Amino acid sequence: MKATNGLKGNSNLWKTMEFVREIKFTKAEKINLGEMTKNFIKSK
Repeated sequence: MKATNGLKGNSNLWKTMEFVREIKFTKAEKINLGEMTKNFIKSK
């Protein structure tokens, strides 16, 4: 996953997928992180 490549736990997230857990999202909210994430999201 390109978006998480620079994160410390990237290999833990994607290395082995031997356990899978079902999750259910009940709500999503937009947040603004400003300068910290400006390079992660590219405009179309």
